[in-house]
Amino acid sequence: MAGPFSTILVPTDGSDDARLAAQVAIDLAQRTGAALHLAHVWHFVTYAGDPYFYTTALPDDYLTMYEETGRAILDHEVERITAAIPDGEQPSVYYAEGPDGLSTECDRSRHAALINVAAGRNVYRCEPRDTYGRERISLEQLVMDDPQVILAGERAFFEKVYTDSRWQGISAVKNGRVHLIPNAPFNWFDRPPSFMGLLGVKWVAHCLYPQLCPFDMVKETGLFFKLFFDVDLTLEETKNILSGKVKLKGKQ
Repeated sequence: MAGPFSTILVPTDGSDDARLAAQVAIDLAQRTGAALHLAHVWHFVTYAGDPYFYTTALPDDYLTMYEETGRAILDHEVERITAAIPDGEQPSVYYAEGPDGLSTECDRSRHAALINVAAGRNVYRCEPRDTYGRERISLEQLVMDDPQVILAGERAFFEKVYTDSRWQGISAVKNGRVHLIPNAPFNWFDRPPSFMGLLGVKWVAHCLYPQLCPFDMVKETGLFFKLFFDVDLTLEETKNILSGKVKLKGKQ
């Protein structure tokens, strides 16, 4: 049902009380369709043992510590939110590999693990035949599975899927929910598996649940590249990365 508001702000410090409040917010968002926004809140710090002297003017090492702790708490809350989604309400997802989009991974394959982590339901349900993956699927089977979201591993497929008549009956295509997986400086989803998956899982959750996980991916990407690569991306560079254009003007 629609509610009297469209946004719910959930401040959290990782405490038990904050987790209870977040659960209430999750339930409310599911009933009303409101977007959830998470924010980590700082607590006051005392100096020199003086309980009456409070300040937020912290040295750089304290700022770094609080930022890293805060982001870890927010990441944990994302996991809790997606875990709270009932199985029947998880969107169906197809991971399209190869230039024709007809190679994919079983739901139990490590190559498609981020779909499960972000509380999606991989339509290709099977035991992997081997560790390599990239199993072939027929378009007829995919039409029957009718995924709500498609995650595209290659630009060649992404650029033609909306104009290829054979794909037009699939819900993800009809509803504009085919997403090209970012791959700078290397793939955020798979091949190779790496720490880029830390950013990738937020991107996938945002693709699957734009209302429940309304991350500002431009901001998240900028912060991630600064933290892990010490690179200050411009707005244009960040948008190029998110759109699958990987030219970073020599910065990668």
